[in-house]
Amino acid sequence: MTPEELNRTIEFIVESQARLAAAQEQDRQDRVEFREWSKGLSAQAIRLLDHQSRRLDRLDKFYEDWLRQSGDFRKQSLDFQKQSLDFQKQALDFQKQALHLLNLILDRLPRS
Repeated sequence: MTPEELNRTIEFIVESQARLAAAQEQDRQDRVEFREWSKGLSAQAIRLLDHQSRRLDRLDKFYEDWLRQSGDFRKQSLDFQKQSLDFQKQALDFQKQALHLLNLILDRLPRS
């Protein structure tokens, strides 16, 4: 190998080493940036999950309140229906008594 070939080989090796060192440094920088980016992404995901959890908790409470109010309304509606039926029964009994009394009055009237 001539001294000129040896110099070119050494220059090639030095340039290759320099490129490799630069690529390794770039990879290190990329890993550092990726680590920071992923930390930010993780923090954002945690905030989103927390927000969604609070929304679901509010929805659960709203649903429980709705079920309770719906049950209360249904109970009140049934109570009202029962009272209405009782009133109708009392009105019918009153009509029967009134008709009976009218018949008694008519029976006592003199026949002409």
